[in-house]
Amino acid sequence: MSHLEIRRLTEHDEQAFLNYVEACKNDFTTFGHFARHRYANFKTGNYKQLLRELEQVETSPKNWNQSRQISYFAFKAGKIVGSIRCRFDLEKDDLLLYGGHIGYDVPEFARGQHIAEEMCQFAFEHYLSVNITSILVTIDENNFASRHIIEKLGGQLNNWVYDSEDQAILARYWINLLK
Repeated sequence: MSHLEIRRLTEHDEQAFLNYVEACKNDFTTFGHFARHRYANFKTGNYKQLLRELEQVETSPKNWNQSRQISYFAFKAGKIVGSIRCRFDLEKDDLLLYGGHIGYDVPEFARGQHIAEEMCQFAFEHYLSVNITSILVTIDENNFASRHIIEKLGGQLNNWVYDSEDQAILARYWINLLK
């Protein structure tokens, strides 16, 4: 596996983040639409505001029905090659059914380098440090690469659900982090 630096964004990461956003916006592969949608409205001058929003959602989200979430970014040679969002309140929104504890993105240029696997392992360590020992991951039924990663990391398929908003069938995996 490649060595990644996985951490929160800082004010010094603006250019790397802008490059990452551009890569996500231009990822027209089957599952690139999630990241494209996430960054579709991001404007170049809004980086400091984004940092404030990322910090706020860690402890006190604006929306009462939104989970606390920490966003980590994976850096390789100064470039952002992925991001992972760790969510903590599955009772919020529709996370228990559709969203799960984590969501991650790896842009097309960085795929095939085990980045998602490394980010997940990083997230698992963080969950254990806050005494969360079982996590839920949901994956589009046709995202065989992500399903393979989660199964390799110990994910046990629990069931399938239909997400009417995304019009997709999702595989719901539970991972026991104590195994």
